[in-house]
Amino acid sequence: REYYDEFGRCVAVSASGDVVIVGSSGKDDQKGAVYVFACTWPSSCSQSTKLVASDGSAMDIQAGFFGDLFGTSVAMHESQQHGT
Repeated sequence: REYYDEFGRCVAVSASGDVVIVGSSGKDDQKGAVYVFACTWPSSCSQSTKLVASDGSAMDIQAGFFGDLFGTSVAMHESQQHGT
């Protein structure tokens, strides 16, 4: 990863700690990306998914457009299911 990818500028961690989501808004000329990691603490985390916008637009300074910046913020919501 390159420093201008802004990898890790925003991070979300599940309550159990087994899923970590990391934003990288500068990836690929500021189209942006989000990485999902599966973790087994305290030993390791491995990337399970990379999310990108299918219609992502890169930076175009001359047009005054600074890219989609997908991954500028990340969050997760965990729901609990209760058996009946």
